[in-house]
Amino acid sequence: MKTRIAPGSSLLIDADAMIEAFALGVRDLLAERLKVVMGDTARQEAHHWRDKWGVAHPLDLHILISEGKLTVEKASLSELDMLKSRLPEGFSRRLDPGETEELSMLYSGRFPRAHFCSGDGRAIEALKILQLLDWGVSLEGALHDLDIRFSQRLRRQFTEAAFEAIIR
Repeated sequence: MKTRIAPGSSLLIDADAMIEAFALGVRDLLAERLKVVMGDTARQEAHHWRDKWGVAHPLDLHILISEGKLTVEKASLSELDMLKSRLPEGFSRRLDPGETEELSMLYSGRFPRAHFCSGDGRAIEALKILQLLDWGVSLEGALHDLDIRFSQRLRRQFTEAAFEAIIR
């Protein structure tokens, strides 16, 4: 597994990856080891998370925010427009709104040392189209780079193998 995340960098994490980190019990460790950033839309999506049985689970992201371990940002209209102008026609409509917002901020250069973490294939494809693959990371890769161990099994879309299969 190649190392991607260097000390001092940030992790721009989408809602599903944050939910997976929570389910694995590593969300707080992740936020302690580097600067974690979410788009406001992704934060809202993660806040309303329900498991496969429909049970709501509070992620308590406001605690991480108040402790300064999670930063929430909103993309500007110009950042959103810039992203949409660089993607093939209709592609951005197939992206989740939270990922669109975060990819917009990444593409604009707002976070120059940020890595984007998602398990969504379309979002990872967008990294390829935007020539930002060096700034993409699977959740498994991020946890490996930060030396965070976990005992539960990751869902496939968050593995390094799934990430690599999409970018080939």
